[in-house]
Amino acid sequence: STTFNEELEKSLLMKLKQKCGASFTSRLEGMIADRTTSASINEHFHDFLREERLSLIHAQQRRVKRREKKKRKKKRQQLLAAAGRRKQQHDENNNNSDDTPAAVAVADLGADEAADTTDRGAAGAIQEDGAAAAVTDVDED
Repeated sequence: STTFNEELEKSLLMKLKQKCGASFTSRLEGMIADRTTSASINEHFHDFLREERLSLIHAQQRRVKRREKKKRKKKRQQLLAAAGRRKQQHDENNNNSDDTPAAVAVADLGADEAADTTDRGAAGAIQEDGAAAAVTDVDED
């Protein structure tokens, strides 16, 4: 696509070539050819930049999405780990509180009787003092 000015330049160059000779106008012809080539290269370069910019934008968007996905995954792992810790603490708290009748009875006994009870078993600890002595006598036989 040549413009009106380019057509005028070519026309002027042809007239100069006829009047002054080809050696005089060869450099001017080279300048015009260089300018045309430069415009073509420049146009291709801008097309490349537009395409590359789009691909760079898409690449940047992909990087942002990957980064966001990693953040969501890390957050989900942290939440799952925290939930696991809470469940473990809850389970430990429930396991530490023995509410069985034998455990309550042993806890209610004095320190001396509790040590004695572990030797006899929890069933003997629930008995009263006289009955506990009888259980001890039976165990020794």
